[in-house]
Amino acid sequence: MNEIGERLAKWRKKNKLTLAEIKEKAKISTGNFSDLEKGKSIPSAKALISLKNEYNLDADWILFGEEKNSNDKYKDIEELFEQLTEEELFTMKYMIKKEYKEIIDQRVTSSVSKDTG
Repeated sequence: MNEIGERLAKWRKKNKLTLAEIKEKAKISTGNFSDLEKGKSIPSAKALISLKNEYNLDADWILFGEEKNSNDKYKDIEELFEQLTEEELFTMKYMIKKEYKEIIDQRVTSSVSKDTG
């Protein structure tokens, strides 16, 4: 078993996930994920994206065992903000608030429809 496989196997066992559950949620076949765990193959870009989207697994962690610390995650954003004018920052702040409001509204609507359905 290689390091990638070991990380994925430990992660799956720690989270008490079956290969079938990963297949259902992340759309990675049981054979493919099993091969990843055994070190017989490496994750495709599609698999990395799926694991990120469905389980919030970072590709750097999967491939290299490195976890980005929270400061690294936002470094590029901070550098971008430093280049913006005050007006651009204000506009961005408004847009972000609007986006979060839309996400919250969607979740509330979805939650209410589940409760009443």
